Amino acid sequence: MYTIKDILRIQVAPALGCTEPAAVALCTAAAGSLLSDRDLESMELWVDPGIYKNAFAVSIPGAEGAVGTAWA
Repeated sequence: MYTIKDILRIQVAPALGCTEPAAVALCTAAAGSLLSDRDLESMELWVDPGIYKNAFAVSIPGAEGAVGTAWA
């Protein structure tokens, strides 16, 4: 039988980077897919101050130096 500590050790892994830009990208992609009948050129996004602070200057892996939520 597993203890709570055992389950956490098995199931929880450290994040390898900042997850906020990925969350922003995923949410905007989902919203854009719901509006696929429209020709979107841009999208205005409001985020929580904590997400903004954590994502503002972080680089996005695999995006050749792109930084922050605007690129996400």
